[in-house]
Amino acid sequence: MHLNLFLSLFVNVVVINLVKGSIVLPVRNEAFNKDLYEEVLDAELCDQQIQIIRNNTLMSLFFADAGMRVPRGVLEGNTMDMGNYHQCIGLNQNIADTELQGKYCMIRVPLNQTFVTPWMNSETNFNPNNLRLDNETIKSLREFYAMKNGMNALTGAVDVDRLAPNNPLASLTFRLAVCVPKPCTTEQAINSFAFNMTAVGFQYDDDFCRLPDDKPWVPGDTVIIVIFSIIGLLTVVSTSYDIWHTIILKKDPKTVSVIGRCFSVYTNGRRVMNFQSSPNSIECLDGIRALAMLWVVLGHTFSSVVFWQNPLDTFTWASSWQSLWITSAPITVDTFFTLSGFLVVYTALGKFNSMNW
Repeated sequence: MHLNLFLSLFVNVVVINLVKGSIVLPVRNEAFNKDLYEEVLDAELCDQQIQIIRNNTLMSLFFADAGMRVPRGVLEGNTMDMGNYHQCIGLNQNIADTELQGKYCMIRVPLNQTFVTPWMNSETNFNPNNLRLDNETIKSLREFYAMKNGMNALTGAVDVDRLAPNNPLASLTFRLAVCVPKPCTTEQAINSFAFNMTAVGFQYDDDFCRLPDDKPWVPGDTVIIVIFSIIGLLTVVSTSYDIWHTIILKKDPKTVSVIGRCFSVYTNGRRVMNFQSSPNSIECLDGIRALAMLWVVLGHTFSSVVFWQNPLDTFTWASSWQSLWITSAPITVDTFFTLSGFLVVYTALGKFNSMNW
């Protein structure tokens, strides 16, 4: 009773202070150093580098090749073109006493655009609703984006594709990669490389940009390095101790300290590579574990592949019975839980039977 009352008061106090702002929650460290992107911007230097790129055909082709293009497979559900990240980030050349470095950016371009041509005093509205799709394609696109939005909601993603009532293409937004010089903004680079596209109504939003070495060093990195360094040091010391006593001094392994050999690669490696069965082992479980592990590897291999070009085909295949051997791979987790429970009970019963009651 008193404990419940205390917990209720504690929760109320915390909530009230959070609302009032008395308690400030720690801000999560950003994955990328956003200040770095602002520090490298220089409009004058950007104009100089773009002029150099314009006068260098190879450099112009390089930036164009690593950057924006129309996504392939739009009718198959693909709205993204990733460009060539490593080609863009890897650019670092010195031309005309100027260091040219690439900056990889992603932009969001809505398909529904209104273009204005001042020299013709006219306005052109590209209406995607005029694009005619068959009912089967519309149905497939709706099912795919409904599934995609559901997955985004489960993972906490804020990006949700809102489909138009008549044509799914009308409300789509492309995510396109752009490779620009390091001191440039995407707007300055796009308008300078081609023509003033924003002046004619080309609309887009910046998503993010990446630069070489833009990930800040966080305390978690230090902790992980320290932990693995300690494990590595223990492994070296334990292996040296084991080899010195069992091989060089030729002592009986039973007389050597167990604690001193617990991290030994020599002793533990021999145990791992020993395929002899113990008298009380259940060998059929080894086969079940082997099949389960292979199934886990296979499932993770397919789930780790991102199908950008044909997500609609992937969705159709994943919804069919033919994909059960991949989509049912999570069942193997239950298999390991079942095996663990069985072995615990089996071992416990064996010990109970050996006791004198």
